[in-house]
Amino acid sequence: ENSIIKEWWDKGYNLSGLEYDDVDWIYVFSKYDKKYAQAFNYDSSFPSDSISERWDKGYSISKLCYGNDTWVVVFTKGIDYHPGWSIRNKLDLTEMNKWIEDGKIITDLVFGDGRWAMTYGKHQQFSYQTIITATTFPSDIIKQKWDNGYDLSLCAYGDGQWVLAFSTKNKAAAINKDQIAEE
Repeated sequence: ENSIIKEWWDKGYNLSGLEYDDVDWIYVFSKYDKKYAQAFNYDSSFPSDSISERWDKGYSISKLCYGNDTWVVVFTKGIDYHPGWSIRNKLDLTEMNKWIEDGKIITDLVFGDGRWAMTYGKHQQFSYQTIITATTFPSDIIKQKWDNGYDLSLCAYGDGQWVLAFSTKNKAAAINKDQIAEE
């Protein structure tokens, strides 16, 4: 086990964020009212078998990450958003939009080893999401979506494109503001 993660787990914190910046792993730890059981796996190939084994033990994926030729999956027990996951060679917006239409939210998205890995599920905080892709960083779209009541809930870059997910609690109001902005 990673000694940094274990040290903070022992202090009562949960690993809530993990990224790789091409040099170092960056960890974010949070202290919640409830301490959740966590585990992680890291592997040079996508750890599909490890995911299945952890799910059989009641864990859900809480974070996906890729860096330094390594896939890292953080698992948390007790998260109740009925998650699923997918890994594809190409970004599949049709599949992502189907999940959203089915009432799910894209909770994590990462590009690594030439593939896109995604997690999705029901979410307590958000009820609707829209996905935007762009070849350059879309600052103007971010501002417009914020002005229309969305939160930027996900930002990923890979394979020459930015993928952003904007989420909201109030679908009708956000869509109405989007339509007005487009006119």
